[in-house]
Amino acid sequence: METSAPAVLELALLLLAAAAAGWLARRAGLPAVIGYLAVGALVSPFTPGFVAHREQLELLADIGVILLLFEVGIEIDILRLRREQRALM
Repeated sequence: METSAPAVLELALLLLAAAAAGWLARRAGLPAVIGYLAVGALVSPFTPGFVAHREQLELLADIGVILLLFEVGIEIDILRLRREQRALM
């Protein structure tokens, strides 16, 4: 249990930073995904001084993909999709 607490705290801080960057991006007139990607680039394994375990990186990558897919699902307008159904086929 002691080893999972820092990972959960780190994940919570990353999600908080992503939410703040998404909010800032929306205030600037950009999609929120731009803010999420910016935070992902800033805290990526390519950031100098960052050391992480492979399993932890895989977990964060999986969570990031899930959150991005969730964001895309929220942005889809079902009524517009239904109107343009023929163009999509």
